[in-house]
Amino acid sequence: MHGQLLASLTNQSGKYSMPLQFEPIQKDSTQTQYSKNDCEPNAAKRLLQKLRTEFPKRNFCILADNLLAVDPILSVIESFSWKYIVTAKSDRNKEVFLCLNTFGSKSNN
Repeated sequence: MHGQLLASLTNQSGKYSMPLQFEPIQKDSTQTQYSKNDCEPNAAKRLLQKLRTEFPKRNFCILADNLLAVDPILSVIESFSWKYIVTAKSDRNKEVFLCLNTFGSKSNN
């Protein structure tokens, strides 16, 4: 498990990166030993809100892995009118791949 989720600015080539903000991924001190630990998607929602609060006039393009390629995260990004690029895997994002396969087969006809 990661200890924090990091938002960084990067250049187009991805060669350089500068940390911008982070959000801890940890168990809340008020939770019991049986409570579920925090998770990366929940931390991502908080981190996105932090970025919006600290940089209200800045538009971002969010680069994220497959774990964050889910509707709750993408909805937050879209609500801020930001762009995103995410990786997607067929086993986690079945609907995306179904749409891509459907569009792909129609364009080949």
